[in-house]
Amino acid sequence: MRKTHKPSDRPTHVVDLLEHAHRSSPSEIITKPGSIEGFINKQIPKAIQGREAVLSAAISMIKTAINESVIKGKCEILLTLQSEREHFDGYPKLYSYWQDTIIQALDSGWNIKQLCKLNKNVGRSLKLVNQIMDWTNYPGTYSLYYFNKYGILNPPFEIILVEGKCALLCFAAENPSEIDSAIYIDDIGSVQVIEKFTKMMLLEVEPLVRTLELEEYFELNAAKDHKSGNHLLVYQDLNFITVPYPLMEKYIKITIPDQDERKIHLKRIADCLQSFNRDIIKHKMCHIYPMRAFEHLIMTGEHVKNSYFRPTPVDIKLHLEHLIGLLKRHKGFEVALVSDNQYELLNQAEWEIKGDHTITIGVTAKNAGNNNVALLTITEGTILAAFQESFWDLWERIIPIHRDKAFVISWLEERMMSI
Repeated sequence: MRKTHKPSDRPTHVVDLLEHAHRSSPSEIITKPGSIEGFINKQIPKAIQGREAVLSAAISMIKTAINESVIKGKCEILLTLQSEREHFDGYPKLYSYWQDTIIQALDSGWNIKQLCKLNKNVGRSLKLVNQIMDWTNYPGTYSLYYFNKYGILNPPFEIILVEGKCALLCFAAENPSEIDSAIYIDDIGSVQVIEKFTKMMLLEVEPLVRTLELEEYFELNAAKDHKSGNHLLVYQDLNFITVPYPLMEKYIKITIPDQDERKIHLKRIADCLQSFNRDIIKHKMCHIYPMRAFEHLIMTGEHVKNSYFRPTPVDIKLHLEHLIGLLKRHKGFEVALVSDNQYELLNQAEWEIKGDHTITIGVTAKNAGNNNVALLTITEGTILAAFQESFWDLWERIIPIHRDKAFVISWLEERMMSI
């Protein structure tokens, strides 16, 4: 039996943590006292007791502000995550409503800033990973920052602030590990004091996620490969690293008419391929692709994500031959294939991890008709480790035969013969 990549001491709950929350309608939210219905369309009390009541008030506060902003304009939301326990842990339905509310704000063009303290809790970091994927590439921006000093606040204190409107100051009054009480503030003078305090907090943080322009992404893509390490990749389409260099030269020549610009891109591609060929000897190179990416390429002669490449049937055959050759020659290079039945495992992001130092992410726009891809990078160690956990758990969830090298080679050879 083929050995698993997964370390034997990996927590079994990690798979569950990687599940994205299913967003439910407001009617599905629990209705017992203290739940969301206790606050919607009613005055939020100044003092709030009980964790469920605090979470419900936070949702209602933001929801009300969004509804009012239709007339008064857009706002900014500031959130903190300084406690060990994630705020909605144990309240999946309220969390679903919270997700709906935050996404409504982002979809309305609101900007959200979140300031978090990090620690070595993998489960906590994995939830931040999912949140990055879920809240990125809307009309509004999601900016995540972290404090230079690691460790959590104990007892916890959290701020949920709607700029210029209202705020919740949340405390641990009964249980030292989680927020369970809050003070609601909606007079402008007091809100402005809290805003000044959060500006002081922003002086103590650094961006956890950096947004890249396209040219910056190209530069980083080559630079990150200078240092040796594993290469873990989850893509909706075939990565250029699997394309033989002569074919890439052909594609770039067609795509970029300017000779000087073309030289720059070819140099970057050559550097990446050189690093790949260096690392494939000693490190793990594991790629995850949907089966439909190959099938679409063969049936239509087009890549799913790259309309600039214009391969002929001969080009496609050469590409597959090259990929099969890499799999046969290098023990450390593996490909896992995601069938249509498991396609939901792949979200709207493509991402890759190089060694223990760099993550690059491309997140597809959530709005229909918007083809923009948000390009992000993360280098912070605890989140990078969480992404590695995420990759290996995704790998293990793929049907075993579809990540068996012999099967993958056979499947690719069959597709190649059909051309």
